[in-house]
Amino acid sequence: MKFRYHSQLHDAGLMQGYSRLLAGVMKEIKYVECNGFDGVWLGEHHLGPEGLANSPNPILMLANIAGQTDFASYGLACVTAPNWHPIRLAEDIAVLDHLCRGRLHIGFGRGVFPRDTAMFHPNGDCRKAESRTLTGEVIEIAKKAWTEEFFSHSGQNFKFPSPGIPHHPWSPTEEPHVDSHGNITKICVVPKPLQRPHPPIWIMVAAESSARLAAENGYNCIAAGTSFDIIRGWLDLYADIRSRKEGRQFKRGECWSLQRPLFVARTMEQAKQRFETYIRRQRQYQALYRGAKAAEYAKVTLGTASDWDWDLLQRTAMLAGSVDFVGEKIQEAADVGITAINVWSDCGGCPHELTMESFQLFAEEVVPRFVQHAEG
Repeated sequence: MKFRYHSQLHDAGLMQGYSRLLAGVMKEIKYVECNGFDGVWLGEHHLGPEGLANSPNPILMLANIAGQTDFASYGLACVTAPNWHPIRLAEDIAVLDHLCRGRLHIGFGRGVFPRDTAMFHPNGDCRKAESRTLTGEVIEIAKKAWTEEFFSHSGQNFKFPSPGIPHHPWSPTEEPHVDSHGNITKICVVPKPLQRPHPPIWIMVAAESSARLAAENGYNCIAAGTSFDIIRGWLDLYADIRSRKEGRQFKRGECWSLQRPLFVARTMEQAKQRFETYIRRQRQYQALYRGAKAAEYAKVTLGTASDWDWDLLQRTAMLAGSVDFVGEKIQEAADVGITAINVWSDCGGCPHELTMESFQLFAEEVVPRFVQHAEG
């Protein structure tokens, strides 16, 4: 099992200040680097005066982290595709892949909070069907930019190149796609990613339709707040589709990762005492932001209309409890073939000190079980 550090930079009430928050995150990252973690995978969120998720540029953060660490993987889990100009995103990710020494993974999502998405593009509001089309188009353009030396695009949201852009006269061989008026008909994005054709692509999956779409396009899957009992039902579907499309047998759980809140304590009671306030705050925040759809979301992802019951979340959608309990939950995932889990402990603004205690116990008493199992 590969364990990956995840954070969305929570500072409930904006009490710490951003510099102190970043310092705490970097201390956690340096600790897990030395204690069995495979990588750092960061999310993207914007415009949060509540202080729950303010990570507006995970690309910039990963560039800084990659310069100070040597993980096996660095991941964007995920960038909110509708928020980005696709050429800017393609360029930034290509540069980041070089800075990460070819170890970058890219997760794409379309966002879950309207305030987080609607400000950046007229069709970006995640409540609208248009945002799904926009997300797909951003991904399509980025892939063209990475895999084609010169490309053009004409879609519902973007057209490249814009008409009437003159060819640069430096050398006729540098820009071969020029019309009779001397205007370019295709563009070239430089640099290309270090990984060819491009870094592995991951999709945030919260419904069977998303799992199906990922499989049909050859993308990997990250399942975050969804109950593991529900995810189990998607694994065979995904493996079957990819096996048929790619002509080889995909194993159950192959190309899947879980993303889970983590809190490890000496006892189940201590875990609840220390972490319940923060995980309930996080789940309530997310549910209330979804407004009238909150109960529907909880029903789909957890199998119930409740979105913040401690016992339910402990059984289905987080890794929180004693060393043995957390180890058993991870083993459940391993038993169905899942080989990677992104874990985060800062949800709901859980203090850095508690987060570090949890990571230390996890690294000392849980991680070795799975490292030894993998090596054996």
